[in-house]
Amino acid sequence: MQYIQQEKLHAIRETILKRKEKLAENKRLDLATSHNIYTELTTFRLDLLTTYADSLLMEKEAANEVMEQ
Repeated sequence: MQYIQQEKLHAIRETILKRKEKLAENKRLDLATSHNIYTELTTFRLDLLTTYADSLLMEKEAANEVMEQ
Protein backbone atom coordinates (compact mmCIF):
# COMPACT_ATOMS: atom_id res chain seq x y z
CA MET A 1 0.00 0.00 0.00
CA GLN A 2 2.75 2.43 0.94
CA TYR A 3 4.59 1.64 -2.30
CA ILE A 4 1.52 2.53 -4.38
CA GLN A 5 1.14 5.84 -2.58
CA GLN A 6 4.85 6.56 -3.08
CA GLU A 7 4.48 5.74 -6.78
CA LYS A 8 1.53 8.12 -7.10
CA LEU A 9 3.50 10.83 -5.33
CA HIS A 10 6.32 10.47 -7.87
CA ALA A 11 3.84 10.86 -10.72
CA ILE A 12 2.28 13.91 -9.07
CA ARG A 13 5.72 15.39 -8.49
CA GLU A 14 6.65 14.96 -12.15
CA THR A 15 3.39 16.58 -13.25
CA ILE A 16 3.99 19.54 -10.95
CA LEU A 17 7.54 19.99 -12.19
CA LYS A 18 6.47 19.89 -15.85
CA ARG A 19 3.67 22.37 -15.32
CA LYS A 20 5.88 24.61 -13.18
CA GLU A 21 8.29 25.06 -16.05
CA LYS A 22 5.47 25.84 -18.51
CA LEU A 23 3.87 28.29 -16.10
CA ALA A 24 7.17 30.04 -15.49
CA GLU A 25 7.74 30.32 -19.25
CA ASN A 26 4.22 31.67 -19.80
CA LYS A 27 4.75 34.25 -17.08
CA ARG A 28 8.07 35.30 -18.63
CA LEU A 29 6.37 35.78 -22.00
CA ASP A 30 3.49 37.71 -20.42
CA LEU A 31 5.91 40.05 -18.67
CA ALA A 32 7.93 40.56 -21.86
CA THR A 33 4.75 41.39 -23.77
CA SER A 34 3.60 43.76 -21.03
CA HIS A 35 6.97 45.49 -21.06
CA ASN A 36 6.86 45.92 -24.84
CA ILE A 37 3.33 47.32 -24.75
CA TYR A 38 4.29 49.68 -21.91
CA THR A 39 7.34 50.88 -23.84
CA GLU A 40 5.35 51.40 -27.05
CA LEU A 41 2.57 53.25 -25.24
CA THR A 42 5.04 55.47 -23.40
CA THR A 43 6.67 56.48 -26.68
CA PHE A 44 3.26 57.08 -28.26
CA ARG A 45 2.14 59.22 -25.32
CA LEU A 46 5.32 61.29 -25.43
CA ASP A 47 4.85 61.90 -29.15
CA LEU A 48 1.19 62.77 -28.68
CA LEU A 49 1.90 65.24 -25.87
CA THR A 50 4.73 66.85 -27.86
CA THR A 51 2.47 67.24 -30.89
CA TYR A 52 -0.31 68.68 -28.75
CA ALA A 53 2.03 71.13 -27.01
CA ASP A 54 3.51 72.25 -30.32
CA SER A 55 0.05 72.70 -31.84
CA LEU A 56 -0.94 75.17 -29.12
CA LEU A 57 1.27 77.84 -30.69
CA MET A 58 0.25 77.13 -34.30
CA GLU A 59 -2.49 78.66 -36.35
CA LYS A 60 -5.70 76.64 -36.18
CA GLU A 61 -5.42 75.26 -39.73
CA ALA A 62 -1.78 74.24 -39.30
CA ALA A 63 -2.55 72.67 -35.92
CA ASN A 64 -5.41 70.66 -37.45
CA GLU A 65 -3.08 69.31 -40.15
CA VAL A 66 -0.43 68.35 -37.61
CA MET A 67 -2.97 66.61 -35.38
CA GLU A 68 -4.38 64.68 -38.36
CA GLN A 69 -0.92 63.43 -39.27
